Amino acid sequence: MRKNSIKIVAASLFCVFASNALAANTAPQTKSYQLLKLKEVVSNTDDCRSVYHSLKALKKSPLKFQFAHTDNTGTNFNLNDAAGKVQNHSYSIIEQKVSGHVASRIGMGNFVLDQKPIQYVLVIAGDADQQNFKYLYPVILSSDNSHCYFTGLLKPDSKTSETFKASIEQGAVSKKTDLAG
Repeated sequence: MRKNSIKIVAASLFCVFASNALAANTAPQTKSYQLLKLKEVVSNTDDCRSVYHSLKALKKSPLKFQFAHTDNTGTNFNLNDAAGKVQNHSYSIIEQKVSGHVASRIGMGNFVLDQKPIQYVLVIAGDADQQNFKYLYPVILSSDNSHCYFTGLLKPDSKTSETFKASIEQGAVSKKTDLAG
């Protein structure tokens, strides 16, 4: 009876450790970006100023996102903002090219910031062979039914850049498995 109890306890502990290890391996990665060089380009309503100030507030600390697939295409995602400032964030890859260790993608998305819907287009590029490649992604944002336009740069932190480079080298970008993994 005692041997059976020990076996049951050992098997239970193994299951707990195995499930924790599996959960750790499948947990979404957090990708971190800094919003830089934000500019107001077009302002056709009084609301543009408040949207601009809300966007400027995002510059104060890194944006930390986790990506989750919304379908099996590998191109559509919901993003979770660790700080909770950016709400209802969705992102889609609309075009992507990979040649060797060079990748470029055009993405678009939308989110809500301070109860204002914002849409954006973003260009992402990476060259895993170029040691000093600058990972800076131009972004165009619009709000208030396209009456307000803003530009800026998203700069990934070093960990996010290194992960992207490794994903290019390992073929994960080509397979569109690099964002939600």
